[in-house]
Amino acid sequence: MTSCNLPNRLLWSAHLLKWGGPPGPRPTPPSACSRADEPCLDATLRRSKTCAPSRDQNPRSARERSSPVFSRLPFEAGVTLIEMLVAVTLVALIATGMTLVLRIALDGSAKAQQRIASNRKVMGVERIMREQIANLVPVNTSCQTTAVASTAASEILFQGRPNQMRFVSTYTLNEAARGIPRLVEYVVIPGDRLGFRLVMNELVYGGPRWLVPVCVGYENINDIQVPQFAPIRVSGSSFVLADELASCRFAYRDDHDPQKGPQWVRVWATRQWPAAIRIELVPLVPNPSLLQTSSLTVPVIVNPKPDQEYHE
Repeated sequence: MTSCNLPNRLLWSAHLLKWGGPPGPRPTPPSACSRADEPCLDATLRRSKTCAPSRDQNPRSARERSSPVFSRLPFEAGVTLIEMLVAVTLVALIATGMTLVLRIALDGSAKAQQRIASNRKVMGVERIMREQIANLVPVNTSCQTTAVASTAASEILFQGRPNQMRFVSTYTLNEAARGIPRLVEYVVIPGDRLGFRLVMNELVYGGPRWLVPVCVGYENINDIQVPQFAPIRVSGSSFVLADELASCRFAYRDDHDPQKGPQWVRVWATRQWPAAIRIELVPLVPNPSLLQTSSLTVPVIVNPKPDQEYHE
């Protein structure tokens, strides 16, 4: 018995068992082949015209056979575990590379912003010092000559030392040139770790009869009596102009003596205003890639006589 007519014979046998058969000759079972002289093929040629197709030969269901999508798919479709692992690994590598690129970009942006802020601070400090010296106000103050408070002499309100300077200016840090006159104090102090630091104070100026004593007497410097001012105090409201300095000194240009000619002095002991002021700033660690504080010279454009009164 070939595999071609096996289903038909089984169906015929089931029909006989169910209904039985009438007496007499039994009908012959139906043949799977259309012609007697046409041989049935074996299992490799089941789809030939000589054999009836069997519904059980196709493993896919009727729904899958009727779908045009499933008819074009292979019998085994999907992704293996190795392919899934390779895909996940590639995605992880791409994400890691993008994270590194973003980190480098953010670090570069932060360094650029820090450098720009440092350059702006240096430029702002230099502009503040120039404007304050250029807007110097020529005012006088009273200095006590004896222990009696009523005995006092008039002196110019200007203190010039190698490590500190004091004068009155109309340019302030908060109000620029629109504020009231302030007593500006520059002083050099040691830094937190290394080097020196330039600190500035701004105090409201109360006029010649200021209740706060600024000049407390006289002192002898190089056989010259010069006014002695109160010490400059550094507090929490003091502003740091420059930090991490190798050195910071003040110099004053004196051109009032025609015999000696113009010269720079470290201690100002003349009852006249200096022609110019020089602030020498040397950074502790030079860095050519950054804009660091440097020395600057500012002319003093005032020429009134301290012992003469001026009226509007």
